[in-house]
Amino acid sequence: MVSMKKLTILTLAVLGIISLFSMKSFAQRSGVVDGNKVLESYSEYAAANTKLQGIIKSWQDTLGMMQKAAKGQIRQLFQIPRDDVHRTLWQGR
Repeated sequence: MVSMKKLTILTLAVLGIISLFSMKSFAQRSGVVDGNKVLESYSEYAAANTKLQGIIKSWQDTLGMMQKAAKGQIRQLFQIPRDDVHRTLWQGR
């Protein structure tokens, strides 16, 4: 007959081996996905991106006009020569 002590050790050894093999199935896997490539495959993305770029360009143009108008008003207000507006604003008179 097999003693109780040997049976316990054998059972624990078998359980240990089983747990080692089952741990591999829970292992974390990692990978890399190129998000831009995935997005470019969607036609909706291309349309939305084109529309967004148009909006951005419009806002940048509007901001440029507003900056130009503000510099003109500052130049008139402080009677600063045309070329010195930027230097005067940031470096002091």
